[in-house]
Amino acid sequence: MSEGRKTKGEKRVGRRAWRVERLPPDDRDKLLNDGKQTGIRHPAFGIRFLRCFLMFIFSMAAAQSPQKALFLKSLQLNFDQRVSFPKHRFNQQYENRRYTPGLLKEIKTETLETLKTSGYYFADIAGESVEIDSSGQTVDIQLDIKNGGVLRLHSLQFENRPDSSRQLRTLWEDVAEISNDYLGKTYTDVISAALSRDILTIFENNGYPLARIHTETFDLQAAPDGKSWRLTLGCASNRAIP
Repeated sequence: MSEGRKTKGEKRVGRRAWRVERLPPDDRDKLLNDGKQTGIRHPAFGIRFLRCFLMFIFSMAAAQSPQKALFLKSLQLNFDQRVSFPKHRFNQQYENRRYTPGLLKEIKTETLETLKTSGYYFADIAGESVEIDSSGQTVDIQLDIKNGGVLRLHSLQFENRPDSSRQLRTLWEDVAEISNDYLGKTYTDVISAALSRDILTIFENNGYPLARIHTETFDLQAAPDGKSWRLTLGCASNRAIP
């Protein structure tokens, strides 16, 4: 029998032919599907196996290929009110750094902490936008910030002011005078520490080196301009002052 010709009872497979015996339908279907009884595999099986193998190879290659890193291209901070903020330092600190979700969290935390040191204790992030350019491997971040109003020292009051002697009356007059120098200033940790230091110096100079003061109450009121808060501190001294 010449190659490439099909006779009765044979089935062509490419340029090869193999005889299909007269078998019951179930056995014949099994024979045609996998060819196990003759040792010859059906071509469709080989094609399916090759396709699955290639898909596996391609998926492994894609999984092992390193992803391109993204870098912060620009950082834009938008405040709802005019505020003194070191934008230039922030840009130098964060731009061109490798971008990760942790970097965004760091920027937001550092922004609020910086505002707090400037007296904006109620600042908050009102909105954020992150735009990724995959082709350029860059990220642009925009933060909308509500500064919440600056905190200013409006008044300083002492809950217990012993003035049983002329010396003590003079002491409290000096305290009131030095306190007036701080009224109206933005209340920050630096200002608070400086005010406490100046008052304790007055106590020490008047013979009370063990004197200490602490804050008893905080009273906040919105200023008429609607852009700041008035802070009244209620302070008290320890028993080192008779």
